Amino acid sequence: MQRLDEELSKVRKEVKPENLETDTGQLRKRYRLHERIVQHFNTDELQALMYSVGVNPENIAPFDPLPNRALEFVLHMQRHGKTKQLITRLSDLRPLVDWPDDDKESLT
Repeated sequence: MQRLDEELSKVRKEVKPENLETDTGQLRKRYRLHERIVQHFNTDELQALMYSVGVNPENIAPFDPLPNRALEFVLHMQRHGKTKQLITRLSDLRPLVDWPDDDKESLT
């Protein structure tokens, strides 16, 4: 048992956030996009945004609070290869917000 605890302790020391790398930083980019949507849109505006990019809001966590729903929406758009379309629409609706773009970072 002590040996197992020692091994586990060793692994914990090696596995730290600064030691973890993703190939493209997708999680951080997705988080920033989600965070900005939550900051700059209310529930009704998020629903209108969904309609404007061809997504039925009733299919995206309809009873969840705004942060959860926004995350599900971002994930949905990414799964369907429509992140660029989403960012373009977000830029049209909120031009003063620093949305990610292809020159800086890619989410698809």
